[in-house]
Amino acid sequence: MNRRACKPFTFSDGTVIPSNAFVSVAADFIHRSGDHYTDPDKFDGFRFVDSEGDEREGHQLQIVTLGTNHMPFGNGRHACPGRFFAANELKAMLAHVLMSYDVKFETDDVGPFGERFGAGCLPKKSLKVMFRKRQI
Repeated sequence: MNRRACKPFTFSDGTVIPSNAFVSVAADFIHRSGDHYTDPDKFDGFRFVDSEGDEREGHQLQIVTLGTNHMPFGNGRHACPGRFFAANELKAMLAHVLMSYDVKFETDDVGPFGERFGAGCLPKKSLKVMFRKRQI
């Protein structure tokens, strides 16, 4: 999460951010921290599913919810205003793929991620994903 200071800002510890300076939040470190997530480097498709059934807690786990421990759309007053649209588009695309195609990796012993680049995770260039149109 990158921001540019429009005017000088002084933190409570005396640290000064001058005007026009760029400041970044280490979102990747937060997203991969054991303080926030159990086994953060392991893929868990149900990580944000509320297993206890507490509605209040489940509401805090939505992709569009803002917080300091998960920031795919930023945080605070300047969070992405299009996050609701983006989340719905991603859900619609994923639903279409899952309903229309059988999907699998070419080999079962290969994990999907290759290089890390900044806060991103790039797929392995040699990895092949196979799609087959489902027969109705």
